[in-house]
Amino acid sequence: MLPKKPVLDIPKVEESAKGRPLTSAEFEEVLAAVPGLVGEQLSQSWIRLLRGLWLSGLRLSEAMGLTWNDTSVGYVRLGGRYPMMFIPGRLQKGGKDTITPLTPDFVALLRETPEAERTGFVFDPAPLRGGDRPDYRWVGKIIGEIGKTSGVAVKRDKHPTAHDLRRSFCFRWAQRVLPQQLRKLARHATVQTTLEYYAEADAEMTADAVGAAVARFADGGENY
Repeated sequence: MLPKKPVLDIPKVEESAKGRPLTSAEFEEVLAAVPGLVGEQLSQSWIRLLRGLWLSGLRLSEAMGLTWNDTSVGYVRLGGRYPMMFIPGRLQKGGKDTITPLTPDFVALLRETPEAERTGFVFDPAPLRGGDRPDYRWVGKIIGEIGKTSGVAVKRDKHPTAHDLRRSFCFRWAQRVLPQQLRKLARHATVQTTLEYYAEADAEMTADAVGAAVARFADGGENY
């Protein structure tokens, strides 16, 4: 119906720069790479930080600023009916003060620290060459190097970063709690960000269900 074929300027679709959630096995590979990069003697403080990021969903800057008892900055409270985390708005992306319940597995990690030692920063990765406590940006670069050393890839030519550990936390909890609850746990500024994890989790769970159905069919179970 057109007199001649139109020329269409179709925009190139580029691959997303975002990473993806890590599996538990991949996270263990990342942890296993820590001693080789930072040294055996310093590795435990870095492994503890990585475990904290994995279990808390904290942004790296928030984790590095988290304290046991300094109410002027981010801090945790393990007492009371429910353990909570308090972070002032000036330290987080949304710009608002938040009070967030802590997940049981993160609480278990925190309680590994004897009560008498719960002072100062919750996470304190050791500087690799001595000196003052490292800045969170420098820590992020070292975590990126650890991810690269692990050999785990979250995208083509992209290895795990601190934010991929936060992404992994959100993905896991998207399969366990309602969107408004995950938004509270992750402290997302908008619910749209939260819902992205439900779309991915739903696709994963649907794939699992299809796989299970195929397995039942192959074993002589339900017929289609």
